[in-house]
Amino acid sequence: MGRLFGSLATLFARAIVRRSVGVVYVSQEWLQARYPAPIGVPVLARSNVVLGDEAYVDAPRSLDLSRPIRLCSIGAMNGKIKGHDVLIEATQILNGLGLKTTLSLIGDGPRMAELANISAHRGIRGDVNFLGQVHAPERVREILDESDIYLSGSYSEGLSRAMVEAMARALPVVSTDAGAVGELIENQYIVAPGDATAISGKVAALVENSVLYESASRANLACAKNVGALASPGRLANFLRSVTEGSSGKCGR
Repeated sequence: MGRLFGSLATLFARAIVRRSVGVVYVSQEWLQARYPAPIGVPVLARSNVVLGDEAYVDAPRSLDLSRPIRLCSIGAMNGKIKGHDVLIEATQILNGLGLKTTLSLIGDGPRMAELANISAHRGIRGDVNFLGQVHAPERVREILDESDIYLSGSYSEGLSRAMVEAMARALPVVSTDAGAVGELIENQYIVAPGDATAISGKVAALVENSVLYESASRANLACAKNVGALASPGRLANFLRSVTEGSSGKCGR
């Protein structure tokens, strides 16, 4: 039933785009390919992730190996779509490899108790921190700053605001291939959905290579700043004004 609804929603969205006089995409390429605008229709690629100056750190980070590796992820625990169970498995694998690792999960939902049981069953309940819903942006930034690597295990995604927020704190990211993630991070840090072994392998590679870690940190901070610049409300206002004026002109002919 879910797949049928998803297919219908996609067809409906494509029909709307085909009849539009202007289209705003929150990705650079991914949504454009999925929902193409008619030839000649003006389009704007603009992220909807608007962050204040306080959201960005000043410089890339380096890894502190004197303590356990701290992973984190943000996402609602309403179903399996965010892949929390896969992230828990990846944390177990890393600890099994001798890399002492913790995982902090921001978000809540009906699956929280089940996920806690999964982490206990895997023998790492003490290494998985369920932080619940965190409303204060400054507290979210604190948690990100205390972390070393951001993980996303999503099976479906658009352009992840949470990921951009993590990148704005110069965090390296390992993610599943969902939505427009390829527009945010390098392909070498993207794995197939559901693959805990691949996630743990990418994390281990970052931990074991300081040059790789710092390079990913630098690239992600730069990308986050670019995403924020593209989200400028002024760009959207100018685009909508031009579309409205162009549409009015056509109607007047």
